[in-house]
Amino acid sequence: MLSVRGHTSFTTPLSLAARLQNFQIVKLFLEHGFTIEDPKTMRMSTEFTDVSSEKLHSTVHRLNEYRALASPVFIAASFLQNVRSGPDPVIRACALSKEFREISEQEYEFRKEYLTLCNDCEEFTVSLLKECCTQEEIRCVMEAKSEGKTFSTLETDSLNILEFAALAKTKKFVAHPYSLLVLNSEVYKNASFLEVKGVWKKSVLLLVAALLCPLALVVWFVFEGLFPKHKVTSIFRSPFVRFLIYAGSYQTFLYLLAVTSSTSHFLGGFSFNLYVRIFVIGLLVDLIKDVLQNGRSRFFSYHWNYLASTMVVSFVLGDVIWLIGRVTLPSGSQSLTLEDHAVLRSYTIMLSAESFLSLGILQAFALNFQENASIGPLLNAFIQMLIDAAKFFFYFGFVFLAFAVSFTKLYSQYNAAKEYFAPGTEEKISLELERLDISANVIFWSLFGQVERKGFLIAEAGYETIWWTGLTLFGVFNIVAVLVAVNMLIAILNESYTRISENLDTEWKFTRTKMWLNWIYKKSVLPPPFSILYVLLPVGWIIERLFKAFCPEPILDSLEKLIKRRPKTRTTSRVKRIGEQKRRKVLRQLVLRYLARRS
Repeated sequence: MLSVRGHTSFTTPLSLAARLQNFQIVKLFLEHGFTIEDPKTMRMSTEFTDVSSEKLHSTVHRLNEYRALASPVFIAASFLQNVRSGPDPVIRACALSKEFREISEQEYEFRKEYLTLCNDCEEFTVSLLKECCTQEEIRCVMEAKSEGKTFSTLETDSLNILEFAALAKTKKFVAHPYSLLVLNSEVYKNASFLEVKGVWKKSVLLLVAALLCPLALVVWFVFEGLFPKHKVTSIFRSPFVRFLIYAGSYQTFLYLLAVTSSTSHFLGGFSFNLYVRIFVIGLLVDLIKDVLQNGRSRFFSYHWNYLASTMVVSFVLGDVIWLIGRVTLPSGSQSLTLEDHAVLRSYTIMLSAESFLSLGILQAFALNFQENASIGPLLNAFIQMLIDAAKFFFYFGFVFLAFAVSFTKLYSQYNAAKEYFAPGTEEKISLELERLDISANVIFWSLFGQVERKGFLIAEAGYETIWWTGLTLFGVFNIVAVLVAVNMLIAILNESYTRISENLDTEWKFTRTKMWLNWIYKKSVLPPPFSILYVLLPVGWIIERLFKAFCPEPILDSLEKLIKRRPKTRTTSRVKRIGEQKRRKVLRQLVLRYLARRS
């Protein structure tokens, strides 16, 4: 560490040069074998182990080391020191950005400083991307050879750095126009004629996909099996075409929900249409297949998968609860009347099932319109504002609970006195505030002006203290809840929308990119309800095992030779990947351009 006049500055010469953005001195230190130790693994000097300020020393020293690691000059110089196998500057900056965001949540004392470092790393990746002059250079930034643990969740080199940046939430890099250009070239691969502009054209395209979805699947299967090299086959392999077929099928699902929601038969058959149930089973199979193929961490990194999972669970629970209620319904239910049928416990269970189904319908419609350029940003802003509102209501819930408990305690003594002196009496105060659930219900509806002041009065003499205190608490609650809390909520939503609107375009492009990356890597080709056919795959595997176990060896040998002789007709339409050494040479040129522009 540097020491000036007996004062330790918690840094090293290399760290100081990196923080001051002095490239020549950083390069000189690196050439002589010096480096910056990872702050997560380093240990403090023994000179601080017995002093009371050890926490300050370690924290400030770690922050300074992270400042040096996040320095664009140090990242660039570390890469130029060993271009062939040195740390990739884009990957390193994205990883540091993610690490700083996580540290800011833990070390809240320096939250602002770590978020600044996170933003600096994002700006560095964007600056490198701006130095690109050709499509090939942009693709060199977006793709790398999958080695080590960095891309352990990816099985392809296609846009793997872009997905890593999306997982690391490097939003400015992901939402950059150059990133979107490369992404669109992969999304509309072999189907560029479908890249239409305008809301009406996209709506018509989606409607056609919904109407022709079954026919498109039949054509796909025929060409995939008989003509794997045909141009039509390559079109169907395009991520956008697969998304279009899936979206068309999903619009059919929404149409069935709208139609069947208005038709219901009392105790007759299942509560939902059979076609809707088949779609739900197909969605369930599709979700399970995605979890098994991509892993839980990658599956739940996309927020819409949470909504899709809860939607399917709501539908499944609704059907299961309905069946339980229907099975336990008494056999003499035909003699029920309109006045007494609702008191049956089994019928109450069936009614609760309708609540789950209604919740599932709401979530099903909420999953739509993510890719739309007009509705998508508004939907994304709406979700973020709901998150901010939920934080407010979490705090307001404690205030609400405090008043509910206070009312319950206040009026419970009056109820106890009545039970002692006149047990079994039917006379009660109008609001029954001696119960917690009733108190919570009363003060909740008082927010909407549904409770009158006289409801807190007690007719018996001597209880003036109780009802005067009740009126006072009721007045205080209305001041706190109506005047303060409601206006505070309005101010929070206004501030949230102002903050969100500043980055609304970036946030939506980031969400849209994650969605398209999911479709690029998605292996499922059958949309619901046809994804139910995936259930037959284990059956085919069992048949194959049985066939190999009981079939004579000469026949098996002849079949294996026949399969080996068949030429591999399935071709891939992926873009030719750039070699890693050539890619690193391109990155070296981008880094040199960046340093030249800074100087």
